[in-house]
Amino acid sequence: MNILIANTQEFNPLIGGVERVSNIIAKILVERGYKVIFVASYISRHDLDYIPNVKQYLLSKELFYNIENSEYYINEFVKIVNDEKIDIVINQAGNILDFSNLCFQVKIRTKIKLISNIHINPDYRLKNLDVFSDLTFYQWLNPKILRKFILYPFRKKRILKKEKSLFNELYNMSDATVLLSSLYFESFTKISGIKDNTKLFSILNPIPFQVERGKISKKQILYVGRIDYSHKRTDRLLKIWSYIYKKHKGWDLKIVGDGPNLNDLKRLSKKLKLKQISFEGFKDPKKYYNESQIICLTSNIEGLPMVMIEAISYGLVPIAFNSFESINDIIFDQINGFLIEPFNYIQFADRLSNLMNDESLRKEMSVNALKTSKKFSVKNIIDQWEILFSRI
Repeated sequence: MNILIANTQEFNPLIGGVERVSNIIAKILVERGYKVIFVASYISRHDLDYIPNVKQYLLSKELFYNIENSEYYINEFVKIVNDEKIDIVINQAGNILDFSNLCFQVKIRTKIKLISNIHINPDYRLKNLDVFSDLTFYQWLNPKILRKFILYPFRKKRILKKEKSLFNELYNMSDATVLLSSLYFESFTKISGIKDNTKLFSILNPIPFQVERGKISKKQILYVGRIDYSHKRTDRLLKIWSYIYKKHKGWDLKIVGDGPNLNDLKRLSKKLKLKQISFEGFKDPKKYYNESQIICLTSNIEGLPMVMIEAISYGLVPIAFNSFESINDIIFDQINGFLIEPFNYIQFADRLSNLMNDESLRKEMSVNALKTSKKFSVKNIIDQWEILFSRI
């Protein structure tokens, strides 16, 4: 069987979770006897050297998809499908209308089966509109946030209409629609308005690497991810850290990542006069997973955060706001980590502080985190993909 995995940007595993997941899925499918190729519509801004696991085609040398040249993209895509004798196309950008429409046209003009993946919470655009309660005065001065608040009722209605149209078409045009968690079935069904969900499936993301964890030598707390106030809200973690760091002189907080609000975050750190904190920039997180004990996430919304899955596979104890459904696939409250009431900074700080103080609790939760990570094993996930291939 010949599989084509398609995405908007190139399949560089260094630039994002979708790309890392795609590479590991491709690698294991090839090992199981499948032919797999990648197709991307453009090269992103990230100038990072990499070697994809399988042959990769680029539909354009332009930085972004140019909808005005859509017929060119369709013809190029169709040619690849025919030349490579593709049986199944996996669309990894099911939430992006233009790219999904491209995949629909390829399906219409060929004999392929189409699987559309949604790598986000289906209602993330709606939920991301709803979070205004804990914004700082400084953030309220941001014209984008203020405009978002003022236009909230109109934007919510418009987004709901747009999402309903996209998800309904995605479901009807695809042979299978795959969500990151079964916990997202309700929101997808509600938004799309579909009555028959027989083509709706959920497959978790696999852990993209094998872990050989060394002896932990550091009392270190970790954040890994994009520095973006729009939904990652890393500023929350700095405020939480300001409440407790003075009580824990031996502990450090490492911020690993880059993004549009990195300088804002550094200014906030200076304003709060924070100590025992460092900004590491965009780095391969494996080193930090290996030497840290706790992983924190303070987002408004996520799909299925790969950094948390990766972290628990190293035995890090996770703490996050219970602000999106799939976090319950990763964290079992007070068993392998802590789920915090959204967006209760004090509760987050208390749980984090208690964990830092209690070595036996950290060890117990670390063991449980490692056990939880097994359900994200590559074997389990690829087995599910093969079952789906056979069903369509």
